[in-house]
Amino acid sequence: MITDIHQNSRIILIALCGKSPAVITETVWALAHETLPVLPDRVVVFTTGAGRAELIEQLIDSGVWERLRSVLGCDKDKLIFGNTGDSIRVFPSLDGQVELDDITSPQDNQSVADFMLENFRQFTENPAQQLIVSIAGGRKTMSLLCGFTLSMLGRIHDRLCHVLVSPEFESANLTPRFYFPDPGIGAYRFGASGPAMSGDRAKIQLADIPFVPLRYLFERDFSKSGWSYMELVHSVNAQIEREVDHPSLDIRLADKSCRINDVDVPLNPPEFITYYFLALRCLNGDPPVVELKDLYSRVLAYLDELDDVEFPYLDQCRDMIRRRDPMDMRKVTSSIKAKIRSATNVRLAESCAPADPNNPGQYRLRLPPENIRVL
Repeated sequence: MITDIHQNSRIILIALCGKSPAVITETVWALAHETLPVLPDRVVVFTTGAGRAELIEQLIDSGVWERLRSVLGCDKDKLIFGNTGDSIRVFPSLDGQVELDDITSPQDNQSVADFMLENFRQFTENPAQQLIVSIAGGRKTMSLLCGFTLSMLGRIHDRLCHVLVSPEFESANLTPRFYFPDPGIGAYRFGASGPAMSGDRAKIQLADIPFVPLRYLFERDFSKSGWSYMELVHSVNAQIEREVDHPSLDIRLADKSCRINDVDVPLNPPEFITYYFLALRCLNGDPPVVELKDLYSRVLAYLDELDDVEFPYLDQCRDMIRRRDPMDMRKVTSSIKAKIRSATNVRLAESCAPADPNNPGQYRLRLPPENIRVL
C-alpha cells in the first residue's frame, strides 16, 4: 500500500548546481514563501568540483547562506548546509579516481547517473524522509538524469521542481549579485551606474514537475544495491519486454471474462466464445485458422459442441453468430483487438489480438501455451 509522508518527517532539499549557486538560495526562498511554507531540515547539493568552489565562495564564505537563514528566521535545526562532504557531494569520475570538474563526455554522464542512483537509493530507504529535488542548476544532462533517477526511486510524497526567477534578476551584470530578496540590500543595479531596482520586485516561484514513482511497480529491481544506472535500466526494460511480448492470459469460464496481465478485457458473448476458441487452439498447438469463412464455420461447430449448462447464454450466442454474415467475423476480431488495446496498450493488442498482423488472413493467438490459463 502506498502511504503519504509522516507528519514529523524530515525534509531534505536535494539540489543540482553548476557555477550559479543562486539557484539554491532562490529555491529555498520560494519554498519558504509557498502557501504552506516549507523550510527543509537539510540541504544537499550534487555538483562538480568547479561547482563546489563556487558554492563555498558565493554562499558559505561570503555569509550569504547564514544571511538567508537569518532573514527566514531559521532555528539551528533548519537549513543545515555547509562546507562538508555530506552537504556538497561532488560527482566522481567513472573510475572513481578523481572528482569531475565538468561533465563533458559520455563516460562523465554515466558516472553522474550512477552517483545519483546510489545517493537517491540511500535517501529513499528511509520512509520518514521527504525529498524535495530541484533540477534548476547544472547542465541539462544533470537535470534529465536527476529527473529520471527520481522517477525510478522516488516515493509518492517526494517532490520534483524547478525554480523560476524574474529574468532581470538573473543577469550577470547585476550589482550586487542577486541570491534572494534580501531586505538589507537597498537596490540592485545593472552595472555600476545603472538604474536602481528593488529586490522586492523579484518574482521567485517553484514549478512542480509531476513524475511517476516507478519504484512501486519494480520494487525488486530498484531495491537492489550495487547496480549501475544502466544495469537498472536494462533490467527494467527486460521486465517490460517480458510483460508486453509474453503476457499472461486468463480465460475465466465462471464469469465469461478474460484478463491480460491481470487487467480485465470486457468481451460480449460472441467475442468471448471466439477468443476462447482461439485460446484453446493455442493451448492444443493447433495451426492458425485461415480465412474468415473458416473461422466462422469452426466457431459455429464449436458452439454446437458446448454444454448449455456450462454456458447459459449459449443459445443466444449461437443465434447472434448465425445471424451474421461470415465476413462479419472481421468485426468480431477487430472489436476484440480494440478492446484489448483500450484496456491495456498498443503492443499488448498486437501480441494478443486474434488476427495475426504478420500473416493477413490467419487467425490465432501468438502466445506461448504456458502463458494461457483456462479457469
